[in-house]
Amino acid sequence: MEKERRKFKGTEGNWEVCFDEYMMEPKKICIGVGVVTRGENDSYTEYVCNSLLPNTDKEYIQLREHIEADMRLIAAAPKMLKTLKKLEEDEGNKLSDHSRKMIEETIKSALED
Repeated sequence: MEKERRKFKGTEGNWEVCFDEYMMEPKKICIGVGVVTRGENDSYTEYVCNSLLPNTDKEYIQLREHIEADMRLIAAAPKMLKTLKKLEEDEGNKLSDHSRKMIEETIKSALED
């Protein structure tokens, strides 16, 4: 069955909102979504997406709340996809045709090549 073969091909791991500040001139702030690997003495972030902006950028300061909200939504995407797939699998026959179709279309759009 096609539904069983569909697999997420993106970055595996726990996505989280990340902030990095670069102190070298020109100073920058990186806000994004990534998978953080934490070691004993350091950590590494594999970014899924990010925005790199001057830390003095007035527009960034004004839009920070919106940028952070966007990044939280992106970070939640893998969990939302997993939830939709589980709902489709467990409750598919109990859903209305409209709800089932919305779930199927959303999953398909997330997994298309």
